[in-house]
Amino acid sequence: MTTFLEVKDNATSKLAVGIDDVQTTLTVKAGEGVLFPASNFVITVDTEKMLCSSRTVDALTVTRGYDSTVCSTHAADADVNLNVIAKHITDITTAVNTLEGDVSTAQGDITDVAGDLSSHTGDSAVHWKDHDHSATGAQGGSLSTSSMVIGEVPGGLVNGANMDYTTASAYTSGSLRVTKNGIRLKGGGNDYTEVANGFTMVTAPAAGAVLLVDYNTVPSVFATGSTSFIYSELCGVTPNGVVTAFTTASSYVSLSTVVFLDGVRMRRGVDYTESADKQIAFTSAPLTGSEILIDYQSAVSVSGNADTLDGQHGLYYGKQSDIDIYQSAKVATVATTETTASTSYADLATTTDTVTVAIGPKGLALVNISSGMVSGAAGYLNFVSFAVSGANTIAASDANGISQVTPVSSSYGVLIGKSVLLTGLTAGSTTFKMKYRCNGSTSSFSNRQISVIPL
Repeated sequence: MTTFLEVKDNATSKLAVGIDDVQTTLTVKAGEGVLFPASNFVITVDTEKMLCSSRTVDALTVTRGYDSTVCSTHAADADVNLNVIAKHITDITTAVNTLEGDVSTAQGDITDVAGDLSSHTGDSAVHWKDHDHSATGAQGGSLSTSSMVIGEVPGGLVNGANMDYTTASAYTSGSLRVTKNGIRLKGGGNDYTEVANGFTMVTAPAAGAVLLVDYNTVPSVFATGSTSFIYSELCGVTPNGVVTAFTTASSYVSLSTVVFLDGVRMRRGVDYTESADKQIAFTSAPLTGSEILIDYQSAVSVSGNADTLDGQHGLYYGKQSDIDIYQSAKVATVATTETTASTSYADLATTTDTVTVAIGPKGLALVNISSGMVSGAAGYLNFVSFAVSGANTIAASDANGISQVTPVSSSYGVLIGKSVLLTGLTAGSTTFKMKYRCNGSTSSFSNRQISVIPL
């Protein structure tokens, strides 16, 4: 993560005592040290730049000759200024470029999953089924533990070209269930076709796609016994971003667990393990607000039959609405230079500097704003912030914004950016709109950009 140089408005003073070209401590005028940040900022004295590592009241500890400037002596009453320098801008540019790369990667992942979903929405033959979110879940009858295989990784390369895959055992015709990236696929030649000891995909899965299969081995013999299949049980611990171990209400048959995190099927042995009796362990702790559902065969004694012996005890993977693909990041840019003389936050002439996203159940959003800005007169401040409307309402404020003082004249405009993490938001469609103001004169704004990433 980039560590940005600190900045502060109107940070200017004078040397209380002159310094030579090697001293690493200087003192500004009494009572004016508070005008500067506490640490990690650059000052300019005459033409020499110095990196201040710490400030104690009015005393500054500095590294001399920063940014290849020449160390020199400086007389008492020499100006000490915190100016915006090239490194401020290059650090922001580097961070934004990195963030845009991460967003692009995330958008590609979401597009792959959304494509899988869109090919199945509205098709009852996909075998979606509403599930029960009660603590015990719905139950079905027992099956001989040797007749069902759950969560097997099929044999075959997943490389964007291969379409033929194999199962470890022969299976009963019609019992094969295939998932790709956690999404249930449709057989019968739609997404795949059953073949002896395997299956053939209609379209080669992209490199890196995750394939899992469930099936009934040959012969498919169902045991008589009490109800033993548990579906959509909520695990007994609330996810908090730290806990990795979760419990089931009953003991389960080894290798019978099917786990879903926020509606997406997890890979046994990769994303989680069957760690102990009545327990599963995630590789990475699920985030606060996540929902964990688990299907499994309870380890019960055989005493009677409560299942239908139809040979099709496929585990159904939650209703369609449980897999919500929220809108990815949105970006809006306005390059045109426009002005305002308003001292309260207002719109500029072009109002397309706005984005609308769907806030997810975790109630988090990362908001990034940037703008070039300059005042028509020296000494006046320019401000940029954002307002929120829709499912959430937040007024534009200086706390969520950026500001800059024009030190000399309108030729000293700079591009400034800021990231704000909003928490505690209400899920739903939310609009983010850039707002602008000044504290006198007329402020000009250019190359304005806002991006919002729901998390």
